[in-house]
Amino acid sequence: MQTIKRILLWRSPNQAGEYVILKPMAGTSTPLSTGTSTPLSTRVSTVLNTSSAEAVGGADALAEATDARHTWLWPLLDSSNLPPRIDSPAATEGVTIGRIAADEMTAQSCYAVDALDDAIARAQANVGVLGRYVNVLMVCMATFGRLPRVLPAPLEDVIDGVVKDGRDLTAVNRWCTQAATQLARQRQPVSSVLAGRISGMTPLPVTTTTGHWLDNLTAAIHSHRETVQADLDALALQTCPPVDLFVRGSRHVSVGRDLTRRYTNLIGRTVRTGTLSRHTYRQAAQITRKALAQHGDAALLGAAVAIYAGGLAGASADDVLFQVGAPDDGGIGEADIAMRFVHALQQAGIIGQPVLNERGNYVWFDDTPTPQAVAVTIVGTWFNWLRATKSADYEQMGAVPQQLSRQAKQRLSAQIWRFQGVELTVERRDNRLLTHTPQGNLFGYIAKGQEDTVAAAAVLRVVYATATTDGNVQAVVIRV
Repeated sequence: MQTIKRILLWRSPNQAGEYVILKPMAGTSTPLSTGTSTPLSTRVSTVLNTSSAEAVGGADALAEATDARHTWLWPLLDSSNLPPRIDSPAATEGVTIGRIAADEMTAQSCYAVDALDDAIARAQANVGVLGRYVNVLMVCMATFGRLPRVLPAPLEDVIDGVVKDGRDLTAVNRWCTQAATQLARQRQPVSSVLAGRISGMTPLPVTTTTGHWLDNLTAAIHSHRETVQADLDALALQTCPPVDLFVRGSRHVSVGRDLTRRYTNLIGRTVRTGTLSRHTYRQAAQITRKALAQHGDAALLGAAVAIYAGGLAGASADDVLFQVGAPDDGGIGEADIAMRFVHALQQAGIIGQPVLNERGNYVWFDDTPTPQAVAVTIVGTWFNWLRATKSADYEQMGAVPQQLSRQAKQRLSAQIWRFQGVELTVERRDNRLLTHTPQGNLFGYIAKGQEDTVAAAAVLRVVYATATTDGNVQAVVIRV
């Protein structure tokens, strides 16, 4: 088989065969991912090559080309196994296709008010027909590799009936129900990814199969997406502000939390009601300016501590610190709020001054090595504290009386400052990370999804901690 570079393109196809094959011109850069060891290329390409030969065709190898910087990777596929293009006679060979013409009711020569009721009724009757028809065709192509021998209408007629002229699609709707019922009655195995597309058209259960190439490909894509998301979350969790921010700003966290709450409530309310506008951001700036007038830079430093102690979940709420926009006639512009936060960090010695070197302008940080801090959530803390301080030994959280549970959470919130500077021992047990106090008591579990952030640490020192309303602890820790 001759190997030639080709690019297979399709844009929102409605049916099999809607694609185009292009040949790159000489000198064209290869528009594909780089690196032979990344899951993005190897995992999905492997599935394409080994599992989808019946639909696309594949080989057992990956083609590579190396230039001075990259190794380019693409799957070797047999284009002769592609379905015929939809505009070729071979696409419908052996298939009988009916026609549904536009009737007189929908073919009005001029605008008529009396025709509205009939047109609306027909449009309502045709709701969902297009989706049902496409789903049945999709399932047939994935199951048998071809279209059914008899079709009630070309897909174009169905599309026109739904979105253009309102022609009667009752026959198409009836055919979809019959086709789905026949597949179910014959217990024809259907890809589990597609089974749900026809299960609602028939009262009979749809038989699913395992190992279908589409199932394998979909699983590989989901696995890759989860891998990338996990790596992104782990990176974001490790990207924590300097420890000095939490040391210097923790005294002002109540002021900062109040500012953050006011800001997010305003923005959230206008988003929910659809009234978010430039005026909303001016109101938000006014709220921030008022806090600055009362508390100075402490309001911004305290807000930063309250926000970033939440880790990845909290980082998305730091808009209050970086409000930008043009100054207004009232004096301080929104842009000045972002700059004031930067200046507050500089005045506190948390970050340095911008330095211009041969690489351009960048923010310089002190060269003095500082421990890397990470934000984590420790769950179940209130329950473990209750068990350590009360004579009653409850085995499960649900067994704790509601009033006692509420009191324990309130007590944890009031006494959380005692844990600043405490070193927690980390232990792995049954795929969970446990933390223990210096006295050996169980403190809590590192929240799921955050294990990789502290997995390599044997001891964590708490730099800053705050208790949530549900009795968990959001803590900024450093590895000891």
